[in-house]
Amino acid sequence: MSTEKTTNPEIIPPTLLEMLQAALTHQKEGRIKEAEEQYKKALSDFPFLPDVHYMAALFFVQNGKRKYGLTLLNKLLQSAPDNVKVLRLIGQIYYEDGEGSKALQPLRRAHTVAPNDAEINRLLGLALYRDTQISEAKTRLKQSLDSQPNIEAYNKLSEIYLIEENFNEARALLEHAYAKRLYNYDTLLRLATAYGLGSTECTKTALRAISLNPLRDEAKTILAQSVVLGGTPQEISPAMSDIVMLCLKSSRVNHNEIITLWERQIFKDPQNIKAATLLNQSDYPSFCVAYDDVDVRRALLKPLFIEGVKNIMVVSLEQENLLTHLRHYYLDLLTHNQRSLSHEEEDLLGALAVQCFYNEYVLDVSAEEEQQLKSLKASLESQPITQITPRKIAIFACYEPLTALHHYQDLAQAQMPAFLRDAIHVGVQEVLEQRRLQSSIKSLCKITDETSRKVQEQYEENPYPRWKSHSYIEPLADKSFDPAYRREIKILIAGCGTGKHILHTSASTPSARITAVDLSRSSLAYAMMRIKEYSIPNVNFIHCDILDLDVLGNDFDTVESIGVLHHMRDPIKGLEVLLRRLKPSGRIRLGLYSEMARQDIVRMRDIIAQRNFSSTTEGIRACRQYIKDTDDTTFQSLKISKDFYTISSVRDMLFHVQESRFTLPQIQQILDSHGLVFEKFNLPRMKLDIYRKHYPDDPQVKNLLNMDAFEKKYPGLFAGMYQFSAIKK
Repeated sequence: MSTEKTTNPEIIPPTLLEMLQAALTHQKEGRIKEAEEQYKKALSDFPFLPDVHYMAALFFVQNGKRKYGLTLLNKLLQSAPDNVKVLRLIGQIYYEDGEGSKALQPLRRAHTVAPNDAEINRLLGLALYRDTQISEAKTRLKQSLDSQPNIEAYNKLSEIYLIEENFNEARALLEHAYAKRLYNYDTLLRLATAYGLGSTECTKTALRAISLNPLRDEAKTILAQSVVLGGTPQEISPAMSDIVMLCLKSSRVNHNEIITLWERQIFKDPQNIKAATLLNQSDYPSFCVAYDDVDVRRALLKPLFIEGVKNIMVVSLEQENLLTHLRHYYLDLLTHNQRSLSHEEEDLLGALAVQCFYNEYVLDVSAEEEQQLKSLKASLESQPITQITPRKIAIFACYEPLTALHHYQDLAQAQMPAFLRDAIHVGVQEVLEQRRLQSSIKSLCKITDETSRKVQEQYEENPYPRWKSHSYIEPLADKSFDPAYRREIKILIAGCGTGKHILHTSASTPSARITAVDLSRSSLAYAMMRIKEYSIPNVNFIHCDILDLDVLGNDFDTVESIGVLHHMRDPIKGLEVLLRRLKPSGRIRLGLYSEMARQDIVRMRDIIAQRNFSSTTEGIRACRQYIKDTDDTTFQSLKISKDFYTISSVRDMLFHVQESRFTLPQIQQILDSHGLVFEKFNLPRMKLDIYRKHYPDDPQVKNLLNMDAFEKKYPGLFAGMYQFSAIKK
């Protein structure tokens, strides 16, 4: 019998190569625990081989055990302190964990050893950027690009240029990256921003980004913001319609900003000419004749049109006229049971009910409709909700709030068809939620100022604006070297309204702790509901008059009050209260009405007083009819204003109980007398560029007397209001 032992592969230790191959196989096939055992065995059996430590460290880092991976890498450095590969990986781990300052030491050491290594320069540039060492960050990122062009270095270097408002450098850099085909979705976002909102190039680049990644929302937001500033693409195609639909499906895009793009795809399409004919029917009988044509209905009732009616608040007389006729048509149809409705028509009814809820039933109502509606309401209230035809609930919701029905709360629990659910959600469920939220709002003190109480009453009745979508995205660049962005600063929003302002502030300073104050409980409840939908943290809502903010006792890094002070009896007194709450060197952002830009509104307010139009729904409809019928071209600007198309916005624009207006010389005087240094206007870049061409000696756009002269040349420049920031001395 031989004394030689037979070999048993199960008890003989595998070679290192076999161990590592087994570990990699386990890792590739998702057996992480088995892979971990192989790496640990390799470390135990071969403790002095650097490559084993490195491979094991890489595995542990990639699989959630970063601390153990770092321990292995630091052991390697003890025997080889200048190991570039190890230093680079340690720096990368710290950077990816958000610890830019810790990443700097190993990356600087690696850079000393290998100063021309593209990857080390890239990582070091990123870490320096995060540590706010911007000048050196630019140098390292440029070095990385010189030796080995890469997408991330292009993106990060362009971010720096964009934040520094060095748009030409950013554009040149990103165009170079695009030409070399070294780009991704984020590159295109930066390039669109570099071109400037409203430009054709910005719009085209945003469209490319959407096509590259339809699931992300940032490019959709840039597209919407560019379109609203005039950058509407001329293309009419199924692909463009698909992009518009993507935008309408996202709550992070302001749907109203794409209205011209939506209208173009539906009514300017040569293949859809029959739908366009409906816009030309000025009287109801002519509309009925046209719409009774099955082909015309089919041309109009496409998913894109219906989705737009549900999500976009129409802001043109043509579109308003179309919706008014459609509503009347279906009320007639359902009153007289003339024919059955198609599924598309049911979907349109549901969408139209949502549209009318958000425009607060601003559409004109004929005497015939009033009679039909009276009978319809009586019929609906005579039956249990479960026995009512859903179509009749939908058409009622096109004329009056569902809460006008005595048994409306039953709708919140009832099983309804899909076409009616959105109308019930916004018209009943959200209304009940807002009432619940109102009871949770804390009041700082009782509102006693007479003017403040009148303003409060207006916004309790008509919270403004009533909205459902907004362009809310994180800033394009992480702005890590902007202290206001990085720190948990305290921001006071004095007059937060229904919450849009909060979204904007949160997007630009996501680490901030926001105190949102308003006179109106209804507005605050609406804001709370919407802010919850967007998952905005760190917002404290308080019911309070600005005049009583001294009771807060807190000081804030930033105070924002946009469109508020001009509705106070004494705006300067309100400003002084806000300044007492602002820390020294703090920033205040204000929005004040322009005397020059609101001359048409001043004239209309005089006519409202002369004709005794009331601020009720009926009075506002009568006022709007006067404006629609008048030949006075002075009021053409009102007809094209987005604020002409809902009850609350007309009331805010034309019927406000208190309004003051300012000139830029007056604002300069106010700033000077209150220890404030003007910082900048909040204006689109294209308007600032036009100003700079007129006043090249004021590239920072800080001379308010120059801007006053510029406004006289362009009276609509501040049609909304002056929006600007200043710094407290």
